[in-house]
Amino acid sequence: MIKTSLTIAALGVFAAPAFAQELTFGSAGLNYSDISDSSDDFSTTVFNGEVEFSYDQFLFGANLDAQSFDAFGDDATVTNLGAFVGYAPVPELLLGASITNLSLDAGSTDDTLTGYEILAQYRTPTFGGAIVYSVPDSDEEDFDVTTYYAEVEVVPGMTLGAVVDDFSGVDDNIYNVSADYAQGPIAVRGYYTGITGEDLAIYGVRGSYDFGNGFSATGSIGGFEEFLADEATIMTIGAGYAFYDGLSIDASVGRLSIDSDDLDILQIGLTYEFGAPTRLDTKMTDAIREDRQYGLNALIPDVGIGGTGFGLL
Repeated sequence: MIKTSLTIAALGVFAAPAFAQELTFGSAGLNYSDISDSSDDFSTTVFNGEVEFSYDQFLFGANLDAQSFDAFGDDATVTNLGAFVGYAPVPELLLGASITNLSLDAGSTDDTLTGYEILAQYRTPTFGGAIVYSVPDSDEEDFDVTTYYAEVEVVPGMTLGAVVDDFSGVDDNIYNVSADYAQGPIAVRGYYTGITGEDLAIYGVRGSYDFGNGFSATGSIGGFEEFLADEATIMTIGAGYAFYDGLSIDASVGRLSIDSDDLDILQIGLTYEFGAPTRLDTKMTDAIREDRQYGLNALIPDVGIGGTGFGLL
């Protein structure tokens, strides 16, 4: 009788529901961009790494972003570190908080900012919205950023999105609107970034075509207004190869026409990715970063403040 009772108890333990745990998303990318003409050369090397791990209703995440610049013989480095923990009371709702660390090293400037973020997100397979409240420097509580994210799938394969950065003490907001289309071998994205009340704008269209067997072609066309110059245009063409699912290399060349000057663009990137991010802000901000990968990375530092990535600019 005792033996039977122990056996039943043991079976009950092993039959109890196990906590769901999973490495849901991971990515690592190394990208080099160079813009040059006969006299000037601007280059940047960027590393981005992100990971998400779920345990039952909890979500844990971390990120490391490092960007180094070389312009006119001067070097600068921007490094972002972050760690996140969230809780999903229901699958569609996610509440969480992050600690952040931003390091700026440029010549005689060597600053480190430690802050925090608070996230609230509601997301379904066809619609998502999120609010992120950020204090980049906990020693300067009067400076904060509230970022709003929204995304909706209007028809299968086509998604519209918007990101708005609202900086405290500043009347104007930075915003980004986008449209993504992916069906079969074709993927196209259009985007527009601007500042309310200002003429500054960065815009473009980029796309890719998958030929199969790992080979793809890429192209982009875009421009900007009242940013570095009155106006400019950018065009690139490139190709990519996927060694296997998740690991790929891509390269592109192009031309930046700014005022009366034409500059050559070179970009090479290596990327590994699996899964998909649970956080909507991660997904949308990563897409905005990729918009700038084709031409503007060498000119724009990503300080990691706000969803548009312009931060202190």
